[in-house]
Amino acid sequence: MITDFSETGTLLRMWNVTYVSGLLSVPKLRREIAMQLFEKGFCFTGSFFPDLWIFHNSIIDFKLATGWGDFWKKSIYDHGREKMIEITFFNATNEKTTLRLEMATNASPLASAFDEYHACKELVCLMRSNGIFFRNSPSQPTTSASLSTLAQIAQLSELHKSGVLTDEEFETKKAELLKRI
Repeated sequence: MITDFSETGTLLRMWNVTYVSGLLSVPKLRREIAMQLFEKGFCFTGSFFPDLWIFHNSIIDFKLATGWGDFWKKSIYDHGREKMIEITFFNATNEKTTLRLEMATNASPLASAFDEYHACKELVCLMRSNGIFFRNSPSQPTTSASLSTLAQIAQLSELHKSGVLTDEEFETKKAELLKRI
């Protein structure tokens, strides 16, 4: 456990995640885990979850993946969205471990897949913008091909029609996406 937080660097951002698998001592599907991204590593804390530090220099692979981790909110909107985080690292006993997490939101199940997907993308962008992959990690994060701008607008339209997005939210995001074309 880290007691001197000067070792970690600055806290960049925190997200809520659902633990899916990877730690032998922790049962699957633990919700409400805080994943904190620091300049030098990740910190995971939560009820019924051991405090876990993963320093960036111990990470072997980091990737976003599709799938369902938290089966209670499985929906058709989850299909094909990268909302799972897989971190392969060397643990304290130098064993290779793969931690599998699902990004969590407080949104309804219909909106959650969209929000979780964007939260995962935000995580990767924040890591890149802080030079984490270039400075400490041996590999770049891997993601599947991103959606085209038109496909994103179509998805926004569906969310708008289903009532997840307000008129103002839809128009604002659509305008942002159209500027890219």
